[in-house]
Amino acid sequence: MSLRERLCCLKETTRAFSMHEWLFFCMSGVCVGEFFVIIEAARLKEVDGMLRIGICEDEPADLARLREVMEGVLAELEMAAITESFNSGERLLAAIQGGVWYDLLLLDIYMEGLDGIATARQARMLLPRVQLAFLTTAREFAIDAFDLDAVHYLLKPVEAKGLRVLFERYFSRVRRPVKMLCLENAKDALHLPMQRINKVQSANRGVDIYLEQETQPLFFAATFASTEEKLDPRQFLRLSRGLIVNMAFILSLDGDTCRLKDGTEVLISRREKAEVRRRYNDFMFRKLEERP
Repeated sequence: MSLRERLCCLKETTRAFSMHEWLFFCMSGVCVGEFFVIIEAARLKEVDGMLRIGICEDEPADLARLREVMEGVLAELEMAAITESFNSGERLLAAIQGGVWYDLLLLDIYMEGLDGIATARQARMLLPRVQLAFLTTAREFAIDAFDLDAVHYLLKPVEAKGLRVLFERYFSRVRRPVKMLCLENAKDALHLPMQRINKVQSANRGVDIYLEQETQPLFFAATFASTEEKLDPRQFLRLSRGLIVNMAFILSLDGDTCRLKDGTEVLISRREKAEVRRRYNDFMFRKLEERP
């Protein structure tokens, strides 16, 4: 069965998979990377465009070919994606500094001004979770690409086979489906990837949602309690009656004080302190276990 056929069989799936199902897929001949492509593509199709790809290429002909080949591969895998193109590293970095974020960056190495390697180093500082891939006509920068923990190193002209390998490697590295916070009220609906949420605060007639790379909170008319119910309890922790934080956003827990990465200090009640500490320790242990 082809990758596309397996994907079609699974594209309606939205639940987590058990260990028995993992073993079934492995024993059925689905390689680990391909398995993740199937699962992630199905889920990304459901959340409509949550895979964000930034392309930095200063040669119009190379960019046109890349976009054409990528469009075909995305259609073949039934993957929904948003792609944005830049003709210089400076423009890409300016967009990121302005609040735009990406899951995957494809960067030409040879560019006027900032080259692809220098652009990647700065982009990684601004977006620590972003995955990187490089485009070039030669291999002499391969060591730099691997130093940056690049997903792939694509030789131009880019071929469909290379992009398929890129997406397999990307999803095998990401490993997990995108978990979404989905809120609705009488007028609006909101769908956000949970990994982008730093904290949620109670607000007048709604909640303020603080997002990664955003300076101002996003307001949505929903109750604090209903929002908490829809957040993953393995990832989010209520520190007070009106504050929920992504545990990855916690800088330190010191006694009865929780320090967040934005400089905020939250006082934890004596009654809640032991439970907060237990859940945060569990979160940190899971993070250690997930490391390759």
